[in-house]
Amino acid sequence: PEFSTIPSLLATLIDHEMVDTTRYGRDFVELDLLGKGGYGKVYRVNHKLDGRQYAVKKIPLSSSRIHRIQQNGQAELDALLMELQTIARLEHPNIVRYYSGWIEYSTAHN
Repeated sequence: PEFSTIPSLLATLIDHEMVDTTRYGRDFVELDLLGKGGYGKVYRVNHKLDGRQYAVKKIPLSSSRIHRIQQNGQAELDALLMELQTIARLEHPNIVRYYSGWIEYSTAHN
């Protein structure tokens, strides 16, 4: 959603440092950047609930992907989810284990 569609009082709260509306911010404390590549960045994080450290890969949606979602709707979202399901099925000693994935809206550019 665009901020213009959010009531002005709520929009001011969303940008406030004390209000966290993302799953990533709610569940994890970002410790440091582990690496980056063509698709995104991988961060070492601490999970706030279980206290364990994880590697989280953030993959921003490109403007072309967002355009395809706007044009193709559910079909494009299904293709995106199929990619995630494929990663979830991978089991190999040289591949980091997959735990979870999600899509969230963010105004951050990191």
